[in-house]
Amino acid sequence: MATSQARAETVVNHLAEAGTPAYFLHPQGFGGTCPKGTPEENRRVEICVISAEELEKEVRAVLAKIDTDGNGVLSKEEFRDVAVKMNKTEAEFTAFWKKYDGDGDGYVNFEEFTAWYLNLDECFEYDD
Repeated sequence: MATSQARAETVVNHLAEAGTPAYFLHPQGFGGTCPKGTPEENRRVEICVISAEELEKEVRAVLAKIDTDGNGVLSKEEFRDVAVKMNKTEAEFTAFWKKYDGDGDGYVNFEEFTAWYLNLDECFEYDD
């Protein structure tokens, strides 16, 4: 088991070095939720890989929850609501908006939202 743990940690480290957002690297894989002193062989690593289709479905579902007017894009106010729910400051929201309204049209479209979603460094769950 210790050998498989080491291999899994190697994979996760390579993913992190390649720029995989921390959101996708579950800390339990390194025994983060294990009691202090848990032997290496009792720790487990979980690596979940989803298809592009599954990812698109997940992102579209989240976008649909946030898109309160149902027009398929996020207005500045809809995106601000997300920032507020994530306890972001106005400065952080402004930085998000400048970065992710890439084409400057005043909306965050599906592609722009996907870029934001995949670059989260924290778990994001949107509840109405």
